[in-house]
Parts: sequence; structure tokens; C-alpha cells
Amino acid sequence: MSTLLRAARIGRVLLRYRLDDLLDDTPAERWLKLMRPFVPRAAGDIAARSRGARLRLALQELGPIFVKFGQILSTRRDLLPPDLVDELALLQDQVAPFDGDTARSIVESELQAPVTSCSPPSTPSRWPRPRSPRSTPPPCIRSATRRRARSW
Repeated sequence: MSTLLRAARIGRVLLRYRLDDLLDDTPAERWLKLMRPFVPRAAGDIAARSRGARLRLALQELGPIFVKFGQILSTRRDLLPPDLVDELALLQDQVAPFDGDTARSIVESELQAPVTSCSPPSTPSRWPRPRSPRSTPPPCIRSATRRRARSW
């Protein structure tokens, strides 16, 4: 998925949960205004929720990386208002689990190789051998890194 499509998906979720006001006075504000006519209005139950609850639901919809980001933000009471931090704290232990098979298929589609072929070879010793900083990653990761570098 290209960077532009990812950004559009994030913008669509922000608009659906009426969180576009969090990006006022930023370069993203103009793009969100352009997208607004193409995104359905928020449902009544979403619109009635607090700003923190809408942010928590949006992060959950965007996936596990965004949930992890919300969990990290919930520990930083010095950065966010208390209403947001209290709601994001619910991401610590009240999140629906993410399906492992779905995660595996996403990783395999991005690497264009099975996960098992991307694992470093196992060592016969009991303790794993530490990788030196100069050791090379498995071939599928090297090729995925090259593909991603070309797409930027």
C-alpha cells in the first residue's frame, strides 16, 4: 500500500471520528477539508462520545501500531490533556485482540515471502548467538528493504 493511500486511510478515519480538529493549523488540515465531502458523517453514537473516546476508537480501528502509540501516549500525562490520557489508558488492558493469522498475512504480503523463510537460521547451541552489527539480514528482508527504498 503506498504512502498516499495510508495517509488517506488515516485521514478518513480521523474524519469519521470527528477528530480533524486535532490537526487544525497544520498542513494536513487542508487535505482533510478536501476529503470531508467524500467521508460519511459520523454516526450519532460516535458524535455523542467524548473527544478521548473518539480518539481511542479511531486508534483501535487503525490497527495495532496505532494502539501501541496510544498506549505510549497514555503514560505521558505531561503531554496530553487529562481527558485524553484517561481514555487512552483504556488501551492498556481493554483492547480487542488482534488476530495472529491476519498479522502473519500482512507481514508476508509486505515481505513477499513466507515468514519462515525470513527467520535467521537456528543455532544448535542452547543460547541464541548474538548477531553482530555487521551481520546481514535474511535475503527476504534485504529485498523488501530495497523495494521500499525504491518506492520512496
